[in-house]
Amino acid sequence: MKWFLEETYPPSKESIEYGDGVVFLGSCFSQNIHDKGKKLGFNFTTTNHGTIFHPIPLARIISEAIKKKDVHRILEQDGRFFSWDASHKLFAQTEKGLISSLEEEKSVLKRELKAAKFLFITFGTAKAYSKDKLVVANCHKIPVNQFEIELSDLNQLIDIYTSLINDLLNFNPNLNIVFTVSPVRHSKDGLIVNNRSKSRLLMLCEELEKMDNVSYFPAYEIVLDQLRDYRFFTSDLVHPTEDAVKYVWQIFEKVYFTEKTIILKSTFEKFKSFFGHFPIHRENQRELLIRKQKEIDFKEFLLSNPEILS
Repeated sequence: MKWFLEETYPPSKESIEYGDGVVFLGSCFSQNIHDKGKKLGFNFTTTNHGTIFHPIPLARIISEAIKKKDVHRILEQDGRFFSWDASHKLFAQTEKGLISSLEEEKSVLKRELKAAKFLFITFGTAKAYSKDKLVVANCHKIPVNQFEIELSDLNQLIDIYTSLINDLLNFNPNLNIVFTVSPVRHSKDGLIVNNRSKSRLLMLCEELEKMDNVSYFPAYEIVLDQLRDYRFFTSDLVHPTEDAVKYVWQIFEKVYFTEKTIILKSTFEKFKSFFGHFPIHRENQRELLIRKQKEIDFKEFLLSNPEILS
């Protein structure tokens, strides 16, 4: 009897190697994959705009970064200044300070996208919260009755992202754009609304995948169809556990990493694991010599593979 749905995922036509610039934007699941790669020495980057769930503000952030548009949508709350284009983690005590931070984030994102080989965009929800006709990235704890709430129109999303992809490829013709859908259920919206929302995002990815340099990574299907067991979710029953993230990462490696990259990653992991271990008792002379030799070996490894330090 089979207890696990098996699926094969073909390798990507373009691979990720150490030193390749890879940008991750969107929902918290994109952040999870970014964090795992960063710890392993990959040139993975993201933005301090924070978690962006909805496709429209995310497209706006990317577009204004590559076009260097100086547009700021700021609100003041409890003596702090926030942006409708960022999460609550990006704030300042003054409007001028926030504008400075936002401009710096745009400049960094523009630079990273110009040099990137891959851009991964993770959609979280199609449920839009609009204030004065603007779909916001975060509500910043403003009462929900001050927003217009609706599921975004699929055709509108397709138009926005078709235009964005064309702009991105004009900006960086070598960029590979990969879309994913977050497996995190927005259960507070109710499961019916959540499923309708996710279905729009999946259809959006299907349409965008028809464009050049665009592909899809099935994070949503891996967690909800292959794993599909509450033991792979945290106590809130909607966020994947570390084991689930590790499983998705393993498939991510098979799809995007070359054999050389996997070998380098494994070697890097072994060194990191060794230096992360500290003996309970004082090291004897032999242990000190082993640690010293490991340090020499690690330096030689990094010098012979400078792309890891890029």
